[in-house]
Amino acid sequence: MTQEKKALLVVAACLVVIAFGFYRLRDREAPAVVTRERIRALQESIENWASEHGGKAPETLEAMGLDDEAIRDHAGNVFEYTVGEDGTVTLVSYGADGKPGGHMFHADTEVSFPLPETEPKP
Repeated sequence: MTQEKKALLVVAACLVVIAFGFYRLRDREAPAVVTRERIRALQESIENWASEHGGKAPETLEAMGLDDEAIRDHAGNVFEYTVGEDGTVTLVSYGADGKPGGHMFHADTEVSFPLPETEPKP
């Protein structure tokens, strides 16, 4: 087999692998998009919880009784959840590797937001 034929076979094999990858991933959302959508939904759930419970955040994400998937990022890791002294809620996903730092699929996603202020009940 000549060098040209070998090169053509390698190129053809690469194209088949690429086409198969596109076929398998055609209907999937990007992992970062999935994580951002879940964080947005989780933020809304936490704000609703706080509104119904006198402005207080839940002690844990599990305490809200949401589906298990709702409190996990695209990699299946539970979001890190903290509430600061000032009532600011922080949600963090450490990406696919589950470790701080990184880029692309391993990149962190962090969102902080204040809880809505509620009127004291008489």
